[in-house]
Amino acid sequence: MDMKKIKNTFNNFWDKNIATKPVILSTTERSETERKSLLEKQIISYVSRGWRLDTQTDFAAVLSSGKRLNHILHLLLSIVTFGIWIIFWIVMGLTNKIATVTISVDKFGNTSISRKSI
Repeated sequence: MDMKKIKNTFNNFWDKNIATKPVILSTTERSETERKSLLEKQIISYVSRGWRLDTQTDFAAVLSSGKRLNHILHLLLSIVTFGIWIIFWIVMGLTNKIATVTISVDKFGNTSISRKSI
C-alpha cells in the first residue's frame, strides 16, 4: 500500500470512529489581548448554552450549571405537609446536579477546560 492510501484510510477511520480529534497545541506566545479574546469566546459559548459565569480573572473563568436546593423552603414545606414533602425533597436532592467548568488560557493561547459535577 502506498502512504497516501494508508493516510486516507486512517483519516476516514478517525473521522467515523473517534469522538474527538487530537489537539494541536500552539507554541507561539500570544499577546494579552489575544488571550483575553480567546477566553471571552469560550465564555460566550458556554453562557449562550445556559451556563452562569461565577468568577473570572484575566486568563481564567469558572462557570456553573444547575441550581442548589433551597433547603429552608423544603423544610418549611415538609412541616406544612406533615412530612409528606420529605419524599420529594429526597428525590430532588438525589437528582440535582451542579456542574462546574474551569476554563483557562495559557501564554501560548491554548485553552484548557476542566469539568466537575457536584
